[in-house]
Amino acid sequence: MNSDIQQLFITYEHAFSALDVARQADLFGDSFLSAGPRGVIAGSKAQFTQMAEQMAAFYKGVGFSGARIVSMEEKPITVAFSLVDVRWEVLFRRQEEKYVQFDV
Repeated sequence: MNSDIQQLFITYEHAFSALDVARQADLFGDSFLSAGPRGVIAGSKAQFTQMAEQMAAFYKGVGFSGARIVSMEEKPITVAFSLVDVRWEVLFRRQEEKYVQFDV
């Protein structure tokens, strides 16, 4: 995996685990693309920050206590762009300290 991409995700991992929305937002450009099951959307850093603050409040309310990346797989699209499949593990205190895994 490209070392710059790996470092980006390590930095994001630490910010997400701490629910540090400001640090997460710093890793996004003023505009960005997001892809998921519902398709691809363009977003702004302001939209991301608003959504991330709401999600952080939700996560805190359900006992979030940390997150880590389990695996990453880079899939180059062009010389300048890659798709990275990321598998996360998240710990919630209210689930008897069980980790929940999900892919992004």
